[in-house]
Amino acid sequence: MVKCLLFIKFTDAGDFYLPPFFSLMKKIKLFLFFILLSLISFSQESKRENIWMLGMAAAPGYPQFGVDFNSGNADTFSLLRPMAFFATNASICDTNGQILFYTNGNYVANRFHQMMPGTAGFNPGDENNDTYPYGSGSMQGALILPWPNKPDIYTIFHLNADKFWINNVFYERPLNFYFSEINMLLDSGRGDFTSNKNVLLINDTLVSGRITACKHANGRDWWILAHELWSDRFYEYLLTPDSISLYQSIDIGSEITHTMDVIGTGLFSQNGEKFAYLNFDTTLNIFDFNRCTGELTNPVYVYFNDTVNLAMINCAFSKSGRYLYLCNNFHIFQLDMLASDIAASKTIVSTYDNFHTSQGFRTINLMMKLAPDNKIYVSTAQGSNILHEIHAPDSAGLDCRVTQHSFILPDFNAASMPNTPNYALGPLAGSVCDSLHIGIDPVNDKNALLTIFPNPSTGIINIKVEDSFLAAENKLIVYNTLGKIVCTKQLQSKREFSNINLSYLTNGVYTITLIIKNQKINSRFVLMK
Repeated sequence: MVKCLLFIKFTDAGDFYLPPFFSLMKKIKLFLFFILLSLISFSQESKRENIWMLGMAAAPGYPQFGVDFNSGNADTFSLLRPMAFFATNASICDTNGQILFYTNGNYVANRFHQMMPGTAGFNPGDENNDTYPYGSGSMQGALILPWPNKPDIYTIFHLNADKFWINNVFYERPLNFYFSEINMLLDSGRGDFTSNKNVLLINDTLVSGRITACKHANGRDWWILAHELWSDRFYEYLLTPDSISLYQSIDIGSEITHTMDVIGTGLFSQNGEKFAYLNFDTTLNIFDFNRCTGELTNPVYVYFNDTVNLAMINCAFSKSGRYLYLCNNFHIFQLDMLASDIAASKTIVSTYDNFHTSQGFRTINLMMKLAPDNKIYVSTAQGSNILHEIHAPDSAGLDCRVTQHSFILPDFNAASMPNTPNYALGPLAGSVCDSLHIGIDPVNDKNALLTIFPNPSTGIINIKVEDSFLAAENKLIVYNTLGKIVCTKQLQSKREFSNINLSYLTNGVYTITLIIKNQKINSRFVLMK
């Protein structure tokens, strides 16, 4: 074996160069090194869903259990845990893969499985009064996110159902969407609620559950989606280091009008490029998702008219996002996201084999989830001590290898599967929003097509462009870190590339896109007034 040492020389300008035997490689800027370091932190975030708390709506003290993925495989464990689960199930681990806290929608427990001291009054609503302490019945009724740039602060997004009458029809549906804040430094490091508990975000009639989130393209902030009932409206919130705010509402996709809309799924692919929304009426909506702007576009509708018209219940993406799996009680379907006709790619990869547990319960499908071991696990509708497995979800058709009643649990599980996003999703490299790890503009060197100076700037910038690239009309677009356009200008002469006044913008990192002859040239600058 031949060994060699790699020496890297750093310059005052922040560049580093590789020795002569790497001469084919171009000069690399220091900011890439920091991005590499940031990717290490995102890989640590992948451990945040390594423990699944499972169980059923049983009396307190009934043996409960979970699945631990920290070894790389699915290992079960048992414990006498007070919290039971019906359908709402949200949990989060620390970056070492150890449980921090979890909730069933009725209350919140810490890592010692004790009720947090401030949990009284959490998630108010009629359903909570009816189901306490066995757990809320909303699938994806709660979601836990780490607060960006606040390592000890977490937020729980949650909703509960209330009872009401409309035109002599009785409903029990969510009317309020809340967030509650948890500080892990409280209660001697066990964690507890801050004063921000049950903070109202939406007062509207909402679908049951289906709270979901995706990492912003900057790799730090979060998009959070909820859906209005009896409409096609998504509410989209943005969680940043400073606030939780309504970013926009989007009217797109199918209207959700079913009076029995109590099941379904809202789900992002692992890379955040696709968003699937499954309705009780057997309609699947698939959208493209822009992690920069939060936009949902290009809806694709897939209808599932099964032989006995069974409602579709749940879905899960493969790790790559190539395949989407959906289930009703008796079948598991696969869709190919790269097919020219996604609906036509629908393939049945599993049919219920009529297996019953020793207690006589059928092991028909209910909830699906992609696990840290890259398998998809499927829970059963009538309660059992088994899960079905999809062993190779990124393989086409029957090669995905579905095995029924193959994963044995320590005790009975029913509708319980934890609702977790892809915590480890990093920044979208090359996008106008990937700007959090940049100090000096990465392309400001002698070989750059576009140079901004001074950089950082106090508000007045100059742009240098190769004369050969200039056209009669040149469009300048300035984006902030959220991907929103904050300035547009038409630059019709070279003189207009000097002394551009952007002092009205707030301090931060901005991306400039210059459109010349249908070509886009990007650069970034820092505004520091």
